[in-house]
Amino acid sequence: MGRAPNANNQAGYVQMFRYTAADNNGTAATWSKEGQELDGGNAGDRFGASVAMSLLGKHVIIGAPFQNMGAGAVTVWKVDYTYADQMMWKRISEISSDKPGDNFGSSVDISDDGYEIAVGAPYSIAAHRRCCACGNRRKS
Repeated sequence: MGRAPNANNQAGYVQMFRYTAADNNGTAATWSKEGQELDGGNAGDRFGASVAMSLLGKHVIIGAPFQNMGAGAVTVWKVDYTYADQMMWKRISEISSDKPGDNFGSSVDISDDGYEIAVGAPYSIAAHRRCCACGNRRKS
């Protein structure tokens, strides 16, 4: 994953990359872009300031802690489909704070299976918790 929270007048963007190891035939190891560039939105949002990907790479959560006067937000993305070996991402959820200055999304984490997230808001004066379900979890 690449991130550039200061790009595009600090709107930010995130780009995924895939590593291909070197082989015994002399082909060098490479990193190649995977899917489209995920754009931030508005100048100053700092989309991409925090990023986390699930273990299998099917879900990603991206923080934009300065969105909406520093209230902050996160977006959750899921692999939508694969077409001609190109991964595409679909935005499935956005969660935001309504308190300016919270910087909600300054830190993010996602479970291995991509079904639970944790979001930090270091300047929040009121403790609050939000949960996001990123799809249908299968019961075993």
